[in-house]
Amino acid sequence: MRGSLRIAPLGAIVVAAFLSACGSSGSSTTCSDFRGMSLSDQKSVVTNILSKHGQSTSPLAVDGALLSAKGYCFTHSGSDTVGNIEGG
Repeated sequence: MRGSLRIAPLGAIVVAAFLSACGSSGSSTTCSDFRGMSLSDQKSVVTNILSKHGQSTSPLAVDGALLSAKGYCFTHSGSDTVGNIEGG
């Protein structure tokens, strides 16, 4: 129980960092393309976005941002871009 209490705030920080990174310049990868990518390619897109904006590219940061991107693309049209997460 105590471990999960520490993870929740950290997850929120990771998602917030990814969302602010995407709002700065974003990615031109469409949700349709993103959904069709392999997990490795999705992680590469997310890692590039985080890296481009000076954010951590640790496995935890990448996984948190990946979940955020997948959630966004699951609920938005295929023509929306991964970079639209913050404004979506």
